[in-house]
Amino acid sequence: MKEDPWDNTNTAEWERQEVIGYFLLELEELIQDIVVKKPKAVGVSVHGSNRTLAKAFVKELRSRMPEITIVVGGYDCVYYEIGPYLFPDFDYMVIGEAEMTLEPLVKALAINEKPKDLTGIVSPYDSPDRKWVVPPLLEDLDSIDFPKYEWTNLMLYRTYNNNHFVPVAASRGCRWSRCRFCAECFPFRKRSPQKVTDEIEFMVSKGFYKFHFNESDVNGDPKNLYDICSEIIRKGLKVSLMGQLRIDKRNTREYFEHLARTGFVHLRFGVDGWSDNVLRLQRKGYTMKLVLENLRNCYKAGIVVTVNMVLGVPGETEDDVSEMIENLVQCKDYIAIEGINTLILAAGSEYYKHPDEYKIRFRGDKDEIYRNHPYYIPTELWYSEDPYIDQEVRIKRLDKICTKLYEQKVDIGSFAARVVENLKNNEKTIS
Repeated sequence: MKEDPWDNTNTAEWERQEVIGYFLLELEELIQDIVVKKPKAVGVSVHGSNRTLAKAFVKELRSRMPEITIVVGGYDCVYYEIGPYLFPDFDYMVIGEAEMTLEPLVKALAINEKPKDLTGIVSPYDSPDRKWVVPPLLEDLDSIDFPKYEWTNLMLYRTYNNNHFVPVAASRGCRWSRCRFCAECFPFRKRSPQKVTDEIEFMVSKGFYKFHFNESDVNGDPKNLYDICSEIIRKGLKVSLMGQLRIDKRNTREYFEHLARTGFVHLRFGVDGWSDNVLRLQRKGYTMKLVLENLRNCYKAGIVVTVNMVLGVPGETEDDVSEMIENLVQCKDYIAIEGINTLILAAGSEYYKHPDEYKIRFRGDKDEIYRNHPYYIPTELWYSEDPYIDQEVRIKRLDKICTKLYEQKVDIGSFAARVVENLKNNEKTIS
């Protein structure tokens, strides 16, 4: 396998049959234990990296226990139209968050029932004419406890080189939720500073000191994040913190200095558009002037600053590309580029839901393409007009940007470099 198979650019490792075969043997003891104990249901969390292995696991389990009920959930199950396409072998699929919808299913399974048409849950037992209703979300995040991982040895949760980054979430959803390319525009809810710091304090007591705020919008409520930091300082917790922030006018030098005193050592910003026109096209809600001020303030507070870019959105011009390069070079002394991504037409995004509004066209029948590709539309099947942009144009712009940034000695981080390499290799394969 690759040196770090858990790296975001190495997800293809988890689709290789020899890798699946190896880990399926590792799971044999667990499978045998399930067969002996005969539970009424088995729950599996599925996502992009474990999807293939999870399918093999479920197939093997069903071969030995044909009567077993399989309940799935997780990142692959965010949208009811997409989840069954990504992972079809299930009896019940919990869509999105489970706190408000899982209990009726568990109670029914406990008494050997096969319920149907449950709120927030998809099942082959559902009525043919069932109409999907968006399930409720938990509003009071403080009402549930944080995970303590009692079921395993916490030291197992480490990177390939024995680093430990404990995921912690101070919020769910995104306060802004308007970026046109984003497929994760969910309602924003937050936890209280006391609850968040209680979780961090618990993990510190177990010997962990590095934390990653594992959420879309860490500063969705800037005051709440500030108060979390104040509580960490008050408790005297010596920690190292990372996370992704949104560009915001309240991100002052003093604000970042407070975060730095708390232990924030690395902050990533989803700038995404790097010209004023592209920021408007992406509907980011801020200007390049504010972007540069935020990044400079963060750097001067002593925090490592990394940024993202989304390239090739409808309406983007060659002049925009030149301006992007100029803006990136302008702040080269205090940023590293962590992610460069060409636009993905992902289900759930504004571009995916309303392509005609953005002059997105398809190579083939649109309805058929959407039926065949409910997760995302392959790059070779769509393009945008005025100006004409397809994946070939995006790759050329990507190459131009990377070449210029290299010449100007702008730091392109290892993750961004691997993404660029993968995109170029894929483009060569397609052509």
